[in-house]
Amino acid sequence: MTGPTENELRQSILEIGRRMYQRGFVAANDGNISARFNDERILATPTGCSKGFMDAEELPMVDLDGNVLSGAKPSSELPLHLYIYRERRDVNAVVHNHSHEIIPFGVTPTALRPLLHMASTMGGNVPVWDIRDNFGDTNLLVTNMESGRDLASCLGDGRVALMRGHGCAVACGTVKEAVQLSIYLQVNARIQLQAMQLGDPVYLSPGEIARAEETYFGELAVARSWEYWSLRAGCGNL
Repeated sequence: MTGPTENELRQSILEIGRRMYQRGFVAANDGNISARFNDERILATPTGCSKGFMDAEELPMVDLDGNVLSGAKPSSELPLHLYIYRERRDVNAVVHNHSHEIIPFGVTPTALRPLLHMASTMGGNVPVWDIRDNFGDTNLLVTNMESGRDLASCLGDGRVALMRGHGCAVACGTVKEAVQLSIYLQVNARIQLQAMQLGDPVYLSPGEIARAEETYFGELAVARSWEYWSLRAGCGNL
């Protein structure tokens, strides 16, 4: 099966940006997105640009060393993406967002765990990466290859790593899966906080997670969600 064309990936990144902007994942030029074009190149988001109003032609194409091959200057947090692609050949899309709902789970001992069936794709163990552990006091941004490598190590073979006081990194096989997981990660965090106020939540079991993943990362479920969010974000015509 052939992958998406470069133009299709550019349009997908525009759609992701508008959804992130609409849902409050990012404000102004916060957060960043990337998609693998082939084994050695990725499309990324430019620096200093609102994710809700990007232009397809300005999206930078870079290699896995961060060298710009075409387009505008990439986001300063490009290293966040590069090492995930280097270490994970199964990953073809990375979304870094600043969802406020997930922040409490990155700054407290309480783990973010799936209790909503649609959020099963986060997996049963969502690690928290703290840049201060190995790099001391920083501005919390992942702007060099050393911190990018460290984050990728924390992510391991999972799909999500929370970033203490910052947001999260979501790594998936397709851009559509990355969007779906980002959204339901936010929804699950909000519901988990609500459930904890009432008592001890009942989380999905490992068996339920495995079976639900097969369903909600299925082609039909992902396509249906993508179409709905495209229309909600006003980019169904892209």
